[in-house]
Amino acid sequence: MKRTPPKICIPIKLPTTKEVVNFMEANRDFCDIFEIWLDQITDLDLNKLFAEKTKPILAVCKSEKEKGNFTGNEIDKIELLKKTITKEADFVDIDHQTDSILIADLMKNKKQAKVILSYHNFEITPDLKSWVDV
Repeated sequence: MKRTPPKICIPIKLPTTKEVVNFMEANRDFCDIFEIWLDQITDLDLNKLFAEKTKPILAVCKSEKEKGNFTGNEIDKIELLKKTITKEADFVDIDHQTDSILIADLMKNKKQAKVILSYHNFEITPDLKSWVDV
């Protein structure tokens, strides 16, 4: 089986759209993907954020239980991620415990974006081999 070379992803958890855009500009030569934590940006402007896109973007929006700052409900979160897809986000991340109807809605509207169904356990690292067929 041919393996895909690893990609370097830089997470961005900055408080303003301008700081995120400036960070992406300054660091575009050092990574393959930018992971933007939308819930950290207090003045979120998706138009400005995506107008400056130079690398693939992974859009992340995490609630407090996921160590993020998003205060809306799950429907609001899905709607925000769908907006990033319309702005040409390359990847969107959603927690595996999200209601399956909302995940299906996101999948239905994903266009070319890839959906990452993530699992976070801040207490232990489970035996991941039992989860996948390697």
